Amino acid sequence: MIKKDRLTLIAHLPHILIEGQYHSYEPYVREMKLWSELFETIDLYTEVVYDTPSFSIISLPSNMIVHDLGIRGGGDKISRIKRFLQTLVLPFRLYHIIKRASYLHFRSPGYTTFFANLVNYFFKRKVIVKWATSFPPQKAMGRISNWEAKLLMKSSNNTQVMCYNDIPKSNFHIFFPALFTQRELYEISSFTDKTNWSDTSRYRFVCVGRLHPDKNIELILYGLRRYLDQTGDDNLIIELIGDGPLRSKLESLVKDLKIIKNIKFKGSLPFNEVLNELKTANFLIMPGVNEGWGKVINESLAAKCIPIVVNKGNGANVLKLMGSPGLFFEASADGFSQIIQVAQELKKDKIDHFIQLGDRANSSMTLEQFQQKLIHVLDSLDKL
Repeated sequence: MIKKDRLTLIAHLPHILIEGQYHSYEPYVREMKLWSELFETIDLYTEVVYDTPSFSIISLPSNMIVHDLGIRGGGDKISRIKRFLQTLVLPFRLYHIIKRASYLHFRSPGYTTFFANLVNYFFKRKVIVKWATSFPPQKAMGRISNWEAKLLMKSSNNTQVMCYNDIPKSNFHIFFPALFTQRELYEISSFTDKTNWSDTSRYRFVCVGRLHPDKNIELILYGLRRYLDQTGDDNLIIELIGDGPLRSKLESLVKDLKIIKNIKFKGSLPFNEVLNELKTANFLIMPGVNEGWGKVINESLAAKCIPIVVNKGNGANVLKLMGSPGLFFEASADGFSQIIQVAQELKKDKIDHFIQLGDRANSSMTLEQFQQKLIHVLDSLDKL
């Protein structure tokens, strides 16, 4: 494919300047590297932050030019209000940005992209929107995300939407996020150690993610307490890989529930170290109901680590779209206790079945295949 001249990208994602280079969330940057191979230049309009994020970041492609939209604010209520007021001036700036663009790409949802989609709803320029959470969003995502989703549902074919759900509209496409190349998948699978599948007492249960309210980590703690009370098995250990604002609260809860022996806080780890942890783990626990895609599902499947997800929310939807290569549980302490017991009693043929499903799902979601789908959507826009 011949490279196109210029892409205008509007993203509601934090970017940070480190030693003269902009960095951002690793899976997003890996996707943008695919875009950068299709365009000579990418003009990125976004927010620039000055505190290093807690998630894994890597540098942007060299042909991405960052334009700071100046949106600032934190997580408390006053900061969110301030951020919203700052965003009110955006439609005027976005109008001129969109008007000049040859090709448009919005990374939704968010305040910035809500206004971008609102402007373009009337302006009707050709755009590809990547919706990076469940569609339509759950109420917990907030009003802005829900308003933005409603705009997209009313959009015409000039707006091509990539999302994780099967939406019965001609301009919506199911797009799984791509994390690995075919070679990377092969290498991860080849160096995965699962010698401990034969001994249930050595099963490793891990949870990977920020210690944030959306992740619902408390459910693991209360569920573990219930499991210990019901089974008397004091050998079970669950490892929490990640850090975040709830760490001290969760550590206090661990003490109150008297499960200090059974919970390990391992802190935030670099991407490669997370993969190494998953390679020797047996089960990945995902208790959150407000997940987007949940990239760690792909990582765990590549490492032949079976996901255990709560049966409500997008994590479950995603796993079902992938052929259900994992276990589901009710979002309650009893539900968690029961699924841990089910996991420990899985027969070898069922374990092998889950691993085969995971291999099949991941092999259909490589970066190479993502780029081919992206080219297809771009071609669809060009033909309009």
